[in-house]
Amino acid sequence: MQFSSLFIERLSDHLSKTDFDCGDPDLNEFLLKDSFSYQKQLLGVTYLFRHVENKEIIAYFTVLNDGIKATNRLNRKIPNNKRHSKIPAVKIGRLAVCKTYQRENMGSHLLDFIKYWFTFNNKTGCRFLLADAYNNPKTLKFYQTNGFSFLTDDRTNETRAMKFDLKPYEMRMEKTG
Repeated sequence: MQFSSLFIERLSDHLSKTDFDCGDPDLNEFLLKDSFSYQKQLLGVTYLFRHVENKEIIAYFTVLNDGIKATNRLNRKIPNNKRHSKIPAVKIGRLAVCKTYQRENMGSHLLDFIKYWFTFNNKTGCRFLLADAYNNPKTLKFYQTNGFSFLTDDRTNETRAMKFDLKPYEMRMEKTG
């Protein structure tokens, strides 16, 4: 599928019952049941990628504000005399692709879109993208392949905190420009 055959739409109350199925019941349920209240409570915003012709939901993602606790290692990357206790970030709270399109690199295209969106159309300060990736080899490899690295060494939870630094990405994009 060509990315140009899709349009992005912010989740609204007029989303009717959909046949969206990404193969993960938790992600499906979030879109169909929880995303509206999450958005109404100002906890995160969900965006849909829909097909231009039939309006089918191909993928969705939810983003929310977050931050990374500043460490000496991270603070050295910030060229400012003032040191930060937290470095601004946006968390990808949910990201899912319909099963029909999962073998078409759509998840990577979606991450590329989010990286671009928060680098070149950024409305707030945002240095990092964060994700709490499911702690399974397939999901972790997906994020690592897309440039994310582990935020901590903790491997005991059901998810792993991962980060993507937007500054080097922005600099690469400006050079290729």
